[in-house]
Amino acid sequence: MKKKIIFFLSPEVTGAERVTVTLAKQLNLEEYDVSFAILGNTFGDIIYYIPNLYQYNLVPLLRIDDYLKKEQPDEVFCSLIHLNGEVLESARRVGNIRVVFRKKKNHKNL
Repeated sequence: MKKKIIFFLSPEVTGAERVTVTLAKQLNLEEYDVSFAILGNTFGDIIYYIPNLYQYNLVPLLRIDDYLKKEQPDEVFCSLIHLNGEVLESARRVGNIRVVFRKKKNHKNL
């Protein structure tokens, strides 16, 4: 059985969103059911970067719990530093969802 993974994105197109879509495209579609959740009230330009073979949904911030309950993913991925907490708390409340975050790397001048 395929593992279901949802990638959370913002509607804007920044480096984090492009990296997230690139990571999703690397997954074997025979092993993973991949979809995207665009957080906010509008799809924005990010939908032009998501290939047609992937499903995407608009998810208002206050409805993350409802969306996760409906979709029942095995894993979620979030590259939105400012929304990691929201996704983590929603996944915890819904239960049995593995959460993967992209963390901003701190750079020191040497």
